[in-house]
Amino acid sequence: MSGYKSSEEVPVRFYGYCAYPSCRDRKIDKDKPVVLWDGVHFSTEAAYFYLSPQAKLMAVANPHKYVEKFGDYPLNIELHPECAAEWAMHLMRDALNADGSVGHKLRKPKNALREQTPPV
Repeated sequence: MSGYKSSEEVPVRFYGYCAYPSCRDRKIDKDKPVVLWDGVHFSTEAAYFYLSPQAKLMAVANPHKYVEKFGDYPLNIELHPECAAEWAMHLMRDALNADGSVGHKLRKPKNALREQTPPV
């Protein structure tokens, strides 16, 4: 995920609609800040599982060249900054409800550089 001051900075095609389901204002103005979740990918099997029968027929009959080459469907998710923050808070709450010790697990160093002895 990346945050941008305006759509002028966005490196991919900007559609201008917030993907957060509870967004109160779907439209994202081009001159307003935006959070972009770039490169979300769904396998063709997952896409076919979730698509309606009409969409599935269209996707199977006319696959995009990208889908044929890589075997997945790319999706860029655009969000208002406040919607991205609210979504993140919901995800954190759900993670803590699922596993209350998740915060302790995040504190354990997993990076080899962190496990080195401190400089003298």
